Amino acid sequence: MPDGLHTRLKEISETTGLTQAEIARRGILDQVKELEGESL
Repeated sequence: MPDGLHTRLKEISETTGLTQAEIARRGILDQVKELEGESL
């Protein structure tokens, strides 16, 4: 994982109270939704 992304995840987790894994999962889900939206 690039340092910048890891730092961003850490900042978001501290701000939102979510774990970095939860944030990463949500980010991945958002990307999947965008891809599905483009293919429909």
